[in-house]
Amino acid sequence: MTDNETHSTGRLRGPRFFQLAGLTALAVDAGLITWGMHRDSQWNAAVLELCKSGYLPADLPPLPENGWIGVVTLCSIGPALVITLVGAVRQGRHARAAGGIVAAVAVTAVATLVAFWLLLVGLLMIEPRTAGTGTDGSGLPCPEG
Repeated sequence: MTDNETHSTGRLRGPRFFQLAGLTALAVDAGLITWGMHRDSQWNAAVLELCKSGYLPADLPPLPENGWIGVVTLCSIGPALVITLVGAVRQGRHARAAGGIVAAVAVTAVATLVAFWLLLVGLLMIEPRTAGTGTDGSGLPCPEG
């Protein structure tokens, strides 16, 4: 038996492993950000219900603490993007056809766009949560009208 026959053929090796690992990390970050946004939406819905029922300021639930989600995302998108780029460069160097290079560029473009979106939303998540901007952005907990 040769070395190639003893190894599992389904195991990921080389550039694709790096690309998949980086994209997986970005997907986990996107999941965290989505969860944080869902928590904010739930808070918003709860406050709107209190507004309809004639709330008192003491009845308002506390804002969800999403700062740690933003910090985790901001700390992990850089390494995830670098790992994806390393995989794309390795794939581009080993590609025998133009299709491999195009695939590497496509993966890099998608990863970069996702990373920029995560960066923007992650920066918004680390904003201090001690005071709300209201359900309509006016600074008042309940919109007028």
